[in-house]
Parts: sequence; structure tokens; C-alpha cells
Amino acid sequence: SACRAPDFNLVVGADYKLYACCETKYRPEAALGDLAAASLAAVLGGAARGAKVGAIYPFCPHPCRHDASNALLAEILTDAIHKNFV
Repeated sequence: SACRAPDFNLVVGADYKLYACCETKYRPEAALGDLAAASLAAVLGGAARGAKVGAIYPFCPHPCRHDASNALLAEILTDAIHKNFV
């Protein structure tokens, strides 16, 4: 399964780093980019974010607060009727 939190719930830490969600905030290995070094547009389109988005982080808590949202989005994305609306 994939985590879709980075698509809907980004968090900017006081360290100017962009994180996928509050669960991954301040974990160096979870930083999607550094807003002190690059613009938000550059970070959102960067390779580091692209490599991490859609993957389940091994350091995420289980259960995660995004489990229900991820399950719903997975169901919608596998349903041919709704696939084009997400």
C-alpha cells in the first residue's frame, strides 16, 4: 500500500524542512526538502520528494493517523469509475 499523506498534508518544520506529515516531522530521513536552500516550488518538484511520495516510510508509526485516508484513496484509485477524479 502507499501513503498519500504527502499529496495532501505537508508540514513545514521550524527547521525550514518540508515533511510529509506531522508523524514524520523532525526526522532527518523523512525530510522532503529544505526550504532554506530552495523554493517551495523547487522542493515540491524535486527528486527527493518524488522518490519518497507514495512509499510507506519504515519509520512511520503503526497505526498511523493517515491509515483511514490511505485506505479510502486506495479504494477510489482502484475503482475505474473514480480513478480520473483523484
